[in-house]
Amino acid sequence: MWWDHMGWGWMWFGGILSFILLIVFVLIVIWAIKRFGEHPGDNTDAIGILRERYARGEVTKEEFDRIKKDLS
Repeated sequence: MWWDHMGWGWMWFGGILSFILLIVFVLIVIWAIKRFGEHPGDNTDAIGILRERYARGEVTKEEFDRIKKDLS
């Protein structure tokens, strides 16, 4: 009987420890997604790419305005 009571105590400790480890794992995953995900300044959208091309001189002002209007 004494062992049964002690077993319950370890089960609670194991459950709490498992919950804490789960929370830590979720926080690490969220941190990794934010850290290695989309960086600020990345212009992966169409308007951003168009702006970069305009800044490099690959498109004229008229082409920029026409394409921007088509994309909007």
